[in-house]
Amino acid sequence: MNKSLTPNWPFLKMHGLGNDFVILDWRKAALDLPATLITGLADRHRGVGFDQLAVIESGTGDAHLRFFNADGSVSVSPLIMGQLIELGPR
Repeated sequence: MNKSLTPNWPFLKMHGLGNDFVILDWRKAALDLPATLITGLADRHRGVGFDQLAVIESGTGDAHLRFFNADGSVSVSPLIMGQLIELGPR
């Protein structure tokens, strides 16, 4: 990954049901997230590697979730939420 695109953000990576997710908590600092950065982070050889990216942002309630695919596109699959719930606390 290009060093100029390498952020120094804390993240959480979780695996479940055959998929892996990276979760960024941006409730305190909303940052720009271009598709080129998402694809760089998703690269399994040069980045973190993931199938889906979940970004937690401030919203009208406690939080708002945005999901992205590894290719940088916005994900609209309802299956993602179910898979993330499976990864949650037990």
